[in-house]
Amino acid sequence: MDLTVVIPTRNNQTTLEKLITSIKPLSTKVVFVDFGSTDQTIAICEKHGKVYRNPDATDRSDTLNHILPILDTEWIFFIQPWEVLTQGHDLIKRATKMAYNLPVISETIL
Repeated sequence: MDLTVVIPTRNNQTTLEKLITSIKPLSTKVVFVDFGSTDQTIAICEKHGKVYRNPDATDRSDTLNHILPILDTEWIFFIQPWEVLTQGHDLIKRATKMAYNLPVISETIL
C-alpha cells in the first residue's frame, strides 16, 4: 500500500510526538508541511519524516495545497497535528487495498 501521511504544522511541539506514535502502524511515509513554526516543531518533524517549509502560507489549507503537487504517492492521509489516531488503522489499510480491486468502468470523467 502506497500511503503517505501528511501533517500540516505550526508551533505544535507539544502534540506531535503523541500523533506520530499513533500513526506509525499506518504508514512509514510521513510528510510534514510547516508554515512558520518558531518552537521545536521542525526539530521533532525532522526526526520522523520529510519536512517541507511553506512560510508564505497564511493557513493550513495553503500549506496542504502547496504539498499536493510534490507528493508521489497513490494515497494521502491528512491528519491535524493535535489529533491522534486511536483506531481504524486496519480499516484504512483494507479500504485502500479494496480500492485497487475496483473494476474500471470508464476512464472518461464527466
